[in-house]
Amino acid sequence: MHDTQTQPMTTVLIRAEVAPEHVADVEAAAADVFTALEAAKPEGLQYAAMRLDDGVTYVILLSTPEGGKNPLLSLPEYQQFVKGLREWLAGRSTTETLTLLGSYRLF
Repeated sequence: MHDTQTQPMTTVLIRAEVAPEHVADVEAAAADVFTALEAAKPEGLQYAAMRLDDGVTYVILLSTPEGGKNPLLSLPEYQQFVKGLREWLAGRSTTETLTLLGSYRLF
């Protein structure tokens, strides 16, 4: 049996490659975002950030209630992260909307 959401969610996958000299900047800013999320505990948000084996590519999974406002946008730490990311990228980032087929303890 799959765990599934009872409320429809919008889920996106964001992939970004950063310049090697900015890996520490990205990881420090991401840690600040997670600290802010732990303090704010926004309802309905599911968020995960991961680094790939190449050491410079990051993947973010983000789910918010369908039609709802993304609570990340109101966090100053997230705004700083996005602002910094524009300078730290080694190329274009990509964003893809995902359709959840099933999940076991992830979403």
